[in-house]
Amino acid sequence: MTSRNHWLSVRLFCLAAFIMATTAAAQPPPLQQEYEMAFTLATSGAAYDAGVLLFEAARELPGDDPALVEALIGPAQLLVFIAASLTDFNDWMMFLNHVVDEENHVTDRLIASGLRAGMPGQARRFLGYHGLKTTSQEEHQAVKVASLFVRAAPYWLPNMPQNKNEYHSAVAEMVLRYPNLSLSRHVVEMSVWRTVKEASMAGERDVHLFRDVLYAGGREEPILAVSAGLRALKQALPSLNLKDIDDETISQLADLLNEARDPDVRYALLCFIDKLELTTKWRALLRGALQRLSRPMPRTADEALARLILIHFALMDGNDGLVRAHLAQLWPRGPFPPTPERNLYVESLWAAHEAARYFTRYGRYAPAEQAYQALAEHFPETQAAQRALDAIAALREDPVAASLDAIEHHARIQKRMKPDFDKEALLDHIIDHADSAPLRQALLEQKQREPE
Repeated sequence: MTSRNHWLSVRLFCLAAFIMATTAAAQPPPLQQEYEMAFTLATSGAAYDAGVLLFEAARELPGDDPALVEALIGPAQLLVFIAASLTDFNDWMMFLNHVVDEENHVTDRLIASGLRAGMPGQARRFLGYHGLKTTSQEEHQAVKVASLFVRAAPYWLPNMPQNKNEYHSAVAEMVLRYPNLSLSRHVVEMSVWRTVKEASMAGERDVHLFRDVLYAGGREEPILAVSAGLRALKQALPSLNLKDIDDETISQLADLLNEARDPDVRYALLCFIDKLELTTKWRALLRGALQRLSRPMPRTADEALARLILIHFALMDGNDGLVRAHLAQLWPRGPFPPTPERNLYVESLWAAHEAARYFTRYGRYAPAEQAYQALAEHFPETQAAQRALDAIAALREDPVAASLDAIEHHARIQKRMKPDFDKEALLDHIIDHADSAPLRQALLEQKQREPE
């Protein structure tokens, strides 16, 4: 994504389940039709109009039941994807200035606050945080719950010390006041996934999964009572400590994925797997279960997430054929099934770009161009399409330079995620496996110029 869209892709990522979550118990036929129409617009060159359609639809819906928030997770994901990836900063500033009516619509206040909180600039963010705190006290029950969920999501406010107390209070109110909502279960589970991810990035092993869970003081029994997925995880990892994961643990996770009938359980297991630092052997043990779950037209979020993890596995293993096969089925013909834990639209776009960059890094220019072309065709007349077309132009103009840029981009990302990342080993691997002789020569010359 471009730098001017980065503010949305990172900080609005956690808003995927809730900034539109403002009303309606079960999606009535008119809303469902508008959601599907918005998806069609977003994938046919009218992304801005799709955003307006979703935004305005919220104003007409009742908000007298907190459970109404559950049905609008899908529209929320699509709206955030439009903001983060399909339109640009100027579009959304125009949107906030000319479409939003905060004075007359509480749903507009919620959405605008979420957008501001994700924008660059300390003053604008502060205004957004204050707006979310205000909307979490509204009488409109769905708006209230949506705002609380934003503030209780462990990927956002906890990273800012000035918001720590607000985060704690939001978690407490969310989980204790609305224990029957799936959003409350996700608040608990997401803290576990965050702990696993941070431990994996830091190379920590002796880490209890519930270390950072605020609910019930982190006590095991009440936490497990909230989540069937965490109870299933405990079957495979009784100690709930990362240091005890071994081949048998991974095999049991694969068995549980095959046996579980509850998609929420399967989704929780996949979230755990997705955050682990997996060896080649562990990926092989899990691949069969993931392939059985994955579908071109996913019915539930776990089926969509399985596809994303499979693409990641294929990239890690350097399996070009599997990368291409999974990419061909990456985008369904209709909206993704919803999940408040992540934005499947944003992550699928990321996976498509990662695959294209992978091919570019190794001088495999034809499949790289094909990956970008497919992306441009799926989201025509959008920021995402333009970025893909720009990448194709760069490949055609100077393929070696495009490869070197892709290598540097990958190395920067890996270094942030893994402080012990070995760039030299990456370069050696590309030299040994690149399809482009000019690229190999350029890398050899680069190594000679760089100091030991």
